[in-house]
Amino acid sequence: YEEHVPWSAITNILTPELINQWKANMQKLTRLLVLPKFSLVSEVNLKTPLERLGIEDMFSEEKADFSRL
Repeated sequence: YEEHVPWSAITNILTPELINQWKANMQKLTRLLVLPKFSLVSEVNLKTPLERLGIEDMFSEEKADFSRL
């Protein structure tokens, strides 16, 4: 177990052959997994991606019409 391993250290060695080798060595086991309760919060600004998709009226005070919501 290593506490701080960068994701690139895993993805650089991960190959279909390695995954198949792992799968071939797997055994079905029953285990109890206990995780602490936690919350995950994330904020994403969707304005730019939506505008790139052509959805622009909703960001304009003059054109936006949310009266039916």
